[in-house]
Amino acid sequence: MARHFSNVIVTNFHRRLTGVTATITSLVAVQRRLIDVGVIDAAGLGLENEWSLIKVAMAGFRQPVDASYRVWHAPCHNEILAGIILRDVLFQRWKTLCATASAREPGRFTRFLLGRMDVEVAASRSSARSRARDSAIVHHGVDCSVFRPQSAEDIGSSTAMFPGKQVIGFVGRIRHAKGADTFVSAMLDILPEHRDCVAVLAGACLARHEAFKADQVARINAVGLDDRIVFLDEIGQDELIKLYQKMTIHTACSRHK
Repeated sequence: MARHFSNVIVTNFHRRLTGVTATITSLVAVQRRLIDVGVIDAAGLGLENEWSLIKVAMAGFRQPVDASYRVWHAPCHNEILAGIILRDVLFQRWKTLCATASAREPGRFTRFLLGRMDVEVAASRSSARSRARDSAIVHHGVDCSVFRPQSAEDIGSSTAMFPGKQVIGFVGRIRHAKGADTFVSAMLDILPEHRDCVAVLAGACLARHEAFKADQVARINAVGLDDRIVFLDEIGQDELIKLYQKMTIHTACSRHK
């Protein structure tokens, strides 16, 4: 790849930290071990080698060093459209790439944009089936140097999360599509028989899903398990890694297969 592409620009025009931006935060650190990566970051993620739109536009008129093209890596509508403008309106040497994990059918405008991309990457077969055209399938990876079991030192630390408990975890937005209610239902059945376990839900809840979350909290409180089914809301990457390390079981309850 290094002979043909350089300056992979990972774009992020969204100011709210979402699943997309959380993925970018993890992805860029791994990519930079292998290739030269720049970032357009309007969300304030604190990633290094940040490029402005002006810098990107100016660089696009120059031939990449030891390469034929630059890569425009775009996750969402605005970013995809910007890449298409750089390539097709300004006639710059970009290869445009969109990566998605969504299993939802794209709308008409999304289909139009995706049809203009050079490469579309899906994270699963279900994501690929919902796309407007054939997609390359590249599954999400796991950085085993970061996501690893707890060490003996971690377990014995006075700051360890949920000391003395087995953790059953759920990570994701608190909403119906992610299956948070399914997780709560399972925990209401399981936890009374397993006193050494605690269930943890870590993820943001948008205002439009607050009523859904309130329903889950009411169900938990009704049976007196509010001290053993815990909502952590959105937590930072370092704390999230610690939580994953502590988990005995991690569950994925999404209604999108």
